[in-house]
Amino acid sequence: MRASLQAINEKIDRLLALQAKVDEHSQAITRLKTIWSLVAAGIAFLAATLKDWLFGRQ
Repeated sequence: MRASLQAINEKIDRLLALQAKVDEHSQAITRLKTIWSLVAAGIAFLAATLKDWLFGRQ
């Protein structure tokens, strides 16, 4: 019985460690998405500004 409880506790510990890694990676992915969204918005702004500067407002 004691060995069975210890095995269950070890599995729970592994699952908790895995959950921590998933949370960490989710935060990293969210950070990357935010950065790339800002980069894309900056590129769109620069493209629109350059278009207006080159071709004038119409």
